[in-house]
Amino acid sequence: IDVSLSVRCDPPLPNLGRLLGIAMMLCFDGEALELVGEPAFSDEHDGLFYMTFAYRFPNEGVGHPREGEQGYLLWLLPTSEAGALLEQPGASVPVCTFFFRIKAPVGSAVPIRFCDGEFCDRRYAGSCKYNTLMYPEPHSSTLALSTLHVPGTIRVLPGEPTQTELPEVPPSAKVYSEAPTETTARIHFEIPPAVARPGQRGVPVEVYVTSSHEFCAYSVALEFPSGLLSVASVEQAPRRGAVVIENDRGRVSFALADGHRRIGRENERVRLGTLYADVSESAGSVEEVSFVFTEGKYTNWLGIRHRQGLSAALPYTAEVEPISLLAAPLRIQARPTSLGDANLDYAVDISDAVGLLGYLFLGGEEPLCKAACDANRDGRVNLADPIAILNALFAGGGDLQETVTWCSEEN
Repeated sequence: IDVSLSVRCDPPLPNLGRLLGIAMMLCFDGEALELVGEPAFSDEHDGLFYMTFAYRFPNEGVGHPREGEQGYLLWLLPTSEAGALLEQPGASVPVCTFFFRIKAPVGSAVPIRFCDGEFCDRRYAGSCKYNTLMYPEPHSSTLALSTLHVPGTIRVLPGEPTQTELPEVPPSAKVYSEAPTETTARIHFEIPPAVARPGQRGVPVEVYVTSSHEFCAYSVALEFPSGLLSVASVEQAPRRGAVVIENDRGRVSFALADGHRRIGRENERVRLGTLYADVSESAGSVEEVSFVFTEGKYTNWLGIRHRQGLSAALPYTAEVEPISLLAAPLRIQARPTSLGDANLDYAVDISDAVGLLGYLFLGGEEPLCKAACDANRDGRVNLADPIAILNALFAGGGDLQETVTWCSEEN
């Protein structure tokens, strides 16, 4: 049976500023109900919350809710749309859906309730305030916990079950038996090269990560020379999360916590997002400029689930730090170059022909300046172009340097 959670303010709350977070604690009878799988988050939820942390409490241990009960804690960071929705009369914000297998006998009435402050384990959360809305100061220190919880009751009827299989939901990240370490996680961040020219806007710069562990959350923190670059926007994957752009300080950070849903598989190269950079006109004085992974107010990490919780949220247990950080250059084309200069080193030589042949036939890297690859000027890049370069170099087949070009914006 599926049980859906939502939150509503009735009457609507007065304007208290931006809604910062929602905390919800669900408790249920672990002997009558078996939680199957993980809670499912709808597409509507994804449009209202940009980060979700989900923790399941065990049957035993510190501060067990009640004898025989289990607890599930949700921390949600809402978008401005969710906060505005809660200010509308009668409006309800959907959170998630739980799936239970019924173990109670026929005729039972099994309660599911929101439990406030009945147990507190700081391994899982930094606060013991559950079932509440969080607003900025001064309201955060005075806002009382909600007292209008509407519990649910599952009544067990006679007859055969009508649903015996879980509906299809997005896959959850694996829960590891041991907390990951830097050595076991093997996290590797990557920024492939890009090419641009001074004054160009919206240059795509992609950020990737690889790890030996599955993960459900990430954070990326980068620095860049503010006099040469600025970041216009960040497009995150697989969906929108939190983004902080500080162009005056040369910093950009973005993060996503997807509850328990898997973002990356083991050893999968995952695109975390694409930065769209604007290149300053003054960048014409240099030939390249780099984004650099940095540590400070924001950090670079992956959220990996294990039996003690989520690694990224538990620094004293096993916060995963990157093993290898690469800062691949964003190449700035400072001046026009010659036809045939495929690698954009402002010279036409045999390395351009060899690199172009490797790209065409051996799966090599895409040339930095694809416009310059069209050495024979027929509007296509194929075998005829490296031949034209070699002819110009060694067989007197014309001077490619007589024709200058800017690399195309697509590259």
